[in-house]
Amino acid sequence: MAITDFEFLRFRKKKQAQNGGGEGVVNSTEEREKVVRDEAAAAIANVEVDLILLLTRKQWRLIRISSFLYVLSCIFLLLVEIGNTHNKPVLRDSYFLKIDVSDILPSTSPADAQLVNSIARSLGIHDFYQVGLWNFCEGYDDEGITDCSKPQNLWWFNPVAIIMSELLYGATIALPSEITTILKLIHIVSNLMFSFFLLSILTSFLLIFLSPLVLLSVWYSYHFVTFAFISALLTFAGSTTATVMYVIFQKVITSQKELNIGAKLGPRMFVFMWLGTVFSIAGWAVHLHLAIVSRKKHHATKKDREKKREEEGKSPRRCPQLSLPAFWRRREARRSAGEVVIVVED
Repeated sequence: MAITDFEFLRFRKKKQAQNGGGEGVVNSTEEREKVVRDEAAAAIANVEVDLILLLTRKQWRLIRISSFLYVLSCIFLLLVEIGNTHNKPVLRDSYFLKIDVSDILPSTSPADAQLVNSIARSLGIHDFYQVGLWNFCEGYDDEGITDCSKPQNLWWFNPVAIIMSELLYGATIALPSEITTILKLIHIVSNLMFSFFLLSILTSFLLIFLSPLVLLSVWYSYHFVTFAFISALLTFAGSTTATVMYVIFQKVITSQKELNIGAKLGPRMFVFMWLGTVFSIAGWAVHLHLAIVSRKKHHATKKDREKKREEEGKSPRRCPQLSLPAFWRRREARRSAGEVVIVVED
């Protein structure tokens, strides 16, 4: 590294003033080399400090991105949670499955359709039933949703029990065995799906505010990668479970041609569900990248600390090890000195 004569003379004058006005004057070549070494060390230290500051700014930028992604994930998962709970805009159109039973009593001609519809209503059957995460809603094609059941924990959709409970006393409808058989599976899977979505929104909400903790230690960053992965896994498991279950349920219901029951999936609910999943997985990917940045920063700060210890004349700090017994330390000292150690066992 080049140094100008003016800078060298200024540095020499400063050193002479510190040494008491010219005492201990050293060879100019040695002084010049010392100044060059000092400037090189200062330049390296400045580069390391700039690297640490750059990595810290990058960490904060990644933390903001991850928090924003988890905010979006919470918003869409919240829409999944409250979808179909009340007869209000957005909520009334957010459902997993809509079952159409308006043609469960077939009419022989279009003129008889109104009469058949009146008979079905007199029996207590609604035209459609919408399925949500906490409850179901029912209504008529010409009136819309007329009523929604009360939200319940670990609720599951049992169409047989719902339709039978709404029929007038003595009225019955024969349902195929395929529908009653799949209800046991729906009960188990619905409880798992409910738990997955509830835990996923809780973990995503916590990650919004706890993400800055990764700045405290590189180990916190590793733990947050695991926590973010669990949150993304729960969200993905809930979305996959809901998709598979209701697609199969739709196929089973519509395959029974003799019942004249229609079923369709709710596109808005599935869009909300999978958008929340995508943002949760993206948040985990950001935390994974954040762990890599934290590791680089950890190594940079470690090198800076070791360099300061060398400048202070201290020995480099080693990884913490278990303290050895005194006799074992003596053996290690002799072995490092080149002595032959003979161990005689009793």
